[in-house]
Amino acid sequence: MPVPVLLNRGGGAVAADEGIADKVRAALDAAGIDAEIELIDGGQCEVRVRAICERDKRLLIVGGGDGTV
Repeated sequence: MPVPVLLNRGGGAVAADEGIADKVRAALDAAGIDAEIELIDGGQCEVRVRAICERDKRLLIVGGGDGTV
């Protein structure tokens, strides 16, 4: 089952690099992690995290660089 990965499209390296989703996917693939990457707006982060947690996911990766965490 893929691990959900939320990247805040307006934060840090995500905003600065159009290819960041592919780079994150490649790094996770290299680590043996099947990732489901989603680029989201910062205001959507809380809603998406809650929805993913309600599906009983064991692992969630979030990145942003602008206070996302």
